[in-house]
Amino acid sequence: MQTQDQTGIICDICKATNKEDFVYYSVNVMKVKQYGGRRPPITDILQQKPEKSFDFCAACYESVSDEVVNVYTSSMNNRTGIVKHFCGLTGVDLVLSDAYYYAVFGKVSVNMSKQPYVCLKCGKNSITKNVCVCGGVDFRKNASVEASSRDLEISICQDRYHYWVSKQNVPVESSWSSSS
Repeated sequence: MQTQDQTGIICDICKATNKEDFVYYSVNVMKVKQYGGRRPPITDILQQKPEKSFDFCAACYESVSDEVVNVYTSSMNNRTGIVKHFCGLTGVDLVLSDAYYYAVFGKVSVNMSKQPYVCLKCGKNSITKNVCVCGGVDFRKNASVEASSRDLEISICQDRYHYWVSKQNVPVESSWSSSS
């Protein structure tokens, strides 16, 4: 989630705050209904409106990536010739469930340190936070943002989805002030 002063992102999972120059991962999660153990085509899944969106810091994303590698490594070591559909984070078989979730992670790189200040009164750019020619004294920086849309895609079980939701709903325990 974005910080109250709109100068950074708070990780929905660990509550770490990132400001200035940082990378985070925007995660869109779609609920997928299965009929008779058959899942819809990926194109249909990706066209759905997300059930929920999350922001993950780089450390939480790396943790998820490690979990995926471990689950897939274990799955490949135990292959029986039958292709299984399982949760990419827990290994739980999803074939018999009537619904599961599909998570799409997109990498977002944010750069603010090299951006000019913008006067909130007139909108002019300034290199420093001094008084603007218009008399304005409140400034902010607009971030330069680069985003990719599909860095990691995994099927996840309902338990993992609900775990993420429970983490997202935990309030942040610090107060934010916006001073420029």
